[in-house]
Amino acid sequence: MSDLISLNRLKSMENDVYCFPSKAVQDFGYSDGQDVEKYLSKTFDEVEDLSSRSTELQSKIIDWPSEYHLTSDRSNLLRGFDLSFAKTALELGSGCGAISRYLGEQGIRVDAIEGSAIRADLGRRRCKGLDNVRVISANYNKLKLPRQHYDLVLFVGVIEYAQRFKPKSRSNRDAALEILQQAKKYLSPNGVVIVAIENRLGLKYILGHHEDHYSKRYVGINGYPDSAGIATYSHEEWQQLALDAGFNENSFTYPFPDYKIPRVVLTQSYVDNNPYAFNHLEGMVSRDYTVPAGRSPLESIAWQAASKGNFLHTVANSFCILLGNNKSVIDGAVDFDFCHAPGPGRKPQYAVLTRKLRDQDVVKKTPVLDQDSSLRTTDSTMAGLPTGLAQDIDEQTYLYGDLLSSQWLRTILIYVRREEFNQLLTQYYDFLGERQKKDLPLEIDLLPINIVIDSQQRYQIFDQEWKVDWPVTREFLLFRALLTFIVTNWVYLKEFLGWLELYTVRDFINYGFNTLGLQLAGFIDGFVEQENRFQSRIAADGKADVGQLLETVFDFSDGDSRIYSACSWHDGASGFVPEDRTVVPVTPDPRTQSVIFELPSQIKQIKGLKFDPFDIRKTEKIGFFSISRIDLIEVGEADERIRWGLHGSTMIAEHCLPSNAIFEELGEKNGWIAVTDFPNIEIELDDKVTISENSRFKVRIDMGFCESSEYLLARQRYLLARQRYLLARQRYLTKIRHVDQLERDLKSNIRQLTELRARIARIRSFLPIRIGLKIISALRRLKP
Repeated sequence: MSDLISLNRLKSMENDVYCFPSKAVQDFGYSDGQDVEKYLSKTFDEVEDLSSRSTELQSKIIDWPSEYHLTSDRSNLLRGFDLSFAKTALELGSGCGAISRYLGEQGIRVDAIEGSAIRADLGRRRCKGLDNVRVISANYNKLKLPRQHYDLVLFVGVIEYAQRFKPKSRSNRDAALEILQQAKKYLSPNGVVIVAIENRLGLKYILGHHEDHYSKRYVGINGYPDSAGIATYSHEEWQQLALDAGFNENSFTYPFPDYKIPRVVLTQSYVDNNPYAFNHLEGMVSRDYTVPAGRSPLESIAWQAASKGNFLHTVANSFCILLGNNKSVIDGAVDFDFCHAPGPGRKPQYAVLTRKLRDQDVVKKTPVLDQDSSLRTTDSTMAGLPTGLAQDIDEQTYLYGDLLSSQWLRTILIYVRREEFNQLLTQYYDFLGERQKKDLPLEIDLLPINIVIDSQQRYQIFDQEWKVDWPVTREFLLFRALLTFIVTNWVYLKEFLGWLELYTVRDFINYGFNTLGLQLAGFIDGFVEQENRFQSRIAADGKADVGQLLETVFDFSDGDSRIYSACSWHDGASGFVPEDRTVVPVTPDPRTQSVIFELPSQIKQIKGLKFDPFDIRKTEKIGFFSISRIDLIEVGEADERIRWGLHGSTMIAEHCLPSNAIFEELGEKNGWIAVTDFPNIEIELDDKVTISENSRFKVRIDMGFCESSEYLLARQRYLLARQRYLLARQRYLTKIRHVDQLERDLKSNIRQLTELRARIARIRSFLPIRIGLKIISALRRLKP
């Protein structure tokens, strides 16, 4: 029995989860939602293979929550480390058991503590068959933990919630420091703490991805000004935290794209000393877990700049940090420079771990089935390869330099011209031709992604893992090179593809062949057959359809056409906080549609609601929205009923407090205008709504949106009409000013003419008298 279990007198429940015998309901917990937990429960019941590399679990992924719990990528966080020093491990916040499962497969005795009873049950079921994993459902603050007992203490996605666990702490940092200091007490003399957490200054956040916990942009970069008890830290902040917690030794590693679903892990010494470390990030896509985000060409360029500028560690999206006081133990655990973990697409028997040993120019490949003791099988079919296929995992010499595939990508991104890319394409094809002339083999993996350009601009080949028994021609390798390149990078190349009027994968490959004076039509059928044969033999699902892939049409739109509506709530004890929020995708449509927000099952009271109709990115594209109905619904085990509601756009407007939105009454078209970013409306319920323990809330909102393209078109027509009106008005005013001047000139002329006429009249009236006087004067002069 575990020391922890005996020390706290915990009892094993019917589901083999250990609890305090007097507590049926735990003090606190986290939930992904009742629907997610029900789906995981059903999945764990249905599948036979619950291992960390299970292809069965992988096939059950339907959305992000299920991906997080079921993907084999979760265990990649630890696969590169040598954990042979660890006999015992304490995992705090073990969730649904993905990491617990991997640790158990390594033969480590694990105490996995989870505050949520539901998630603890799921974690125990995920670790079925592993008697060395014990799951404890309890608030760890209430537990007595054995001192100097554990060789490993793990916080995977936990430390960011430190102030939630330590609410009396003055700050997020103080809470994190207290937890780390406590963990140090539980460590054996040579033990290691592993912390996996997001980087507050990660590149994806700098590029505008939502912060993972607050679902808002830039809040972490801005230092969490409105903290809700959740915070992450930068590289520099973590270095100081480690020292303040009493750990004299640390080793930073960097999982990419992040610690949740890592594919590659780089170490501190490697990113500090290798300006080509960015080569390992080719094809990596940073994930936005609030809304789907498209790939940005800026990301690829930024990783290169960070690597060349020696600040890759500063902007890595996540950290996996090893803390302790024995340098030799930590160095032994992190005995590599980089580690590439296998993706979920391969059959387990072909999955290999690729590592460069620290301070050695040697790259080793290790079969995952050999690494995980509990995954080894006596089934001889697992070890065999299909006829005509061989896998070479011998040690190789590490090569320094830039990847040819990276040069292809950057050439197009920087120049967006065909000449430079065509030149690289020709050089690659000529290189294959030179090998043929020298009777050197053309292996199926002889692709740009497996070619390094050394300091003398020579092609150096590596990672020729697969051998096939059919002839490989340089035309087939050109086909594979173009296919692999475009499938991996097409979203970065929209401008280039559009400029060349290339609309499908086939178009791009055909362009490459035409550039070299080759006709793809004469080769294509044979190439498709060869590629299908190869991929179907190593793919996890045994399927391949390259012909269909060739007809894939590129999407030249500016991103996700959907919008993302959010609903927040509070129970009256405090105001709205960022994490009490759920987001759903909605297709923009002027017609009214019902948008359903499923609230977490632990929410039992509602006093206030807030609605964000659409994500900030779409504000300038949508602009207008309508809300005609709001219902707060209690969902029971057998039925559901409306507990509160507002019906009619005018009634809703009268009962809500809007922010950055104006309500306009336009007859049947009543609606809201978003005047700036972040439009939302808040509603305080007259009375708090409370539901039973077996029920949950959902919110239904009948909303309408002006579809993006229609809105932009209407706005464009409006602006054009307004421009025409302003031009016409300007011409009219110019004419008016001209007419006014003519009128003024005319009036002045009339006035002058009138004055002249009056003068003439006066002259005429006096003329006879003056003549008479002159005659009289003349007669007088004539008298004798």
